[in-house]
Amino acid sequence: MTRDLTLVEGPTLQAPMVKCGDPVFVTARLRNNRSTAARVSLSVEKLKAPFAFGIDPPVASLAPNGETTVAFRWTATTPAGEFDHTFEGYLVLRDASGDVLGMTPFELYVG
Repeated sequence: MTRDLTLVEGPTLQAPMVKCGDPVFVTARLRNNRSTAARVSLSVEKLKAPFAFGIDPPVASLAPNGETTVAFRWTATTPAGEFDHTFEGYLVLRDASGDVLGMTPFELYVG
């Protein structure tokens, strides 16, 4: 049985080290076997301490019947009072129903 929406590659963090204020990019390649568009979202989960990432776009659209690379971004920042920080957790890609399509370890140094 073929899934309607499958992860081909990713989610992939484009750079493991950034400066405060730099953009952080994450990409993923997906195959949509549906005859209609699909939507996916990215989150950063299982961090040692809670932190809100302003991920843009909050939801990415995939065209029907084909492979698409989606990209997400946010601006690097550190927790209040810290000049540098290493975030560790997981990048999690979910479909519109909330089902996990893929999860990869996440480590990002912001300094």
